[in-house]
Amino acid sequence: MLAVVTGADLDWTIVRFAHCFPGSGRGVNYVGYFGRDHVGSWATAADIAGFVAAQVLSTRFIGAAPAISH
Repeated sequence: MLAVVTGADLDWTIVRFAHCFPGSGRGVNYVGYFGRDHVGSWATAADIAGFVAAQVLSTRFIGAAPAISH
């Protein structure tokens, strides 16, 4: 799946997270990369949805796969 996305002739961002918990958004506190930055281990579904939706208007992570957490 990664090859299909990264090989497409489109702008792309892949948002990664370790564990998704139900509940209202608490805010994304960490955005980074697994193995390189401090990234926590969980985020709520609302936080994930909010971050993904914000990427539609952002160019910050085009061509990248940031990991997010609370």
